[in-house]
Amino acid sequence: MSDATALIRNLALTLIPVILSLSVHAFAHAWVATRLGDGTPKAAGRVTLNPLAHIDLFGTLLIPILGVVASQGVFSFIAWPKVVPFDPARFRGAFATRPRLGSALVGIAGPLANALIALAALSLLAVLGHTQRALVFTDLHDGDAMSIYYTPFGVVLNAVWTRNVALAMFNLLPFPPLDGHWLLPPIFDRGLRAVGRYGFLFLMLALMIDGVADTLLYRPMNAVTHLMVRTFGVY
Repeated sequence: MSDATALIRNLALTLIPVILSLSVHAFAHAWVATRLGDGTPKAAGRVTLNPLAHIDLFGTLLIPILGVVASQGVFSFIAWPKVVPFDPARFRGAFATRPRLGSALVGIAGPLANALIALAALSLLAVLGHTQRALVFTDLHDGDAMSIYYTPFGVVLNAVWTRNVALAMFNLLPFPPLDGHWLLPPIFDRGLRAVGRYGFLFLMLALMIDGVADTLLYRPMNAVTHLMVRTFGVY
């Protein structure tokens, strides 16, 4: 496989799962906010699975592309959609008096959607793994030597579940405007407001500090993916 072909293949295996998965992620935010009584996401055209409504030029496209081209570094694991607007003051019913709980539910909906996609893809990978030919094929060469390769479908499933684990865990970081900040107690509100609109910039700079990305992302992701692989019996 030539370098150009490999690059195109890696871009496709990154961008297609990321764009589709982040569309589901953003839709989940919008759907939950709407169910809680807030019409803001619907007015903004975000209660849809159409990727065009959710793509963030920087977070959905440029950062993942940079991760593929660089082939390493923190950019290989992070991505986010366009922020879904919602207004806790418009929540109805029980959440009208508990807007913080409603905001937490809206915030957790996106990463939860990614976690469910990862589980579904990994479950299918495990089921099809028992049929072998659905996921791998063998190639005899140099006499009796044998090489084992994933079929294109197996490669796609593997990319889908691993990417969605990364998306869920990255977006759960408690750093605005990532979803995890909605889960923090009120004592952190003042500090979060100070970060404000420059949250992503501060986060990117922090992740470039030696050891920070390893502690916040790589080790937790490796632990979760290894646990899931052992649980589902996929290798």
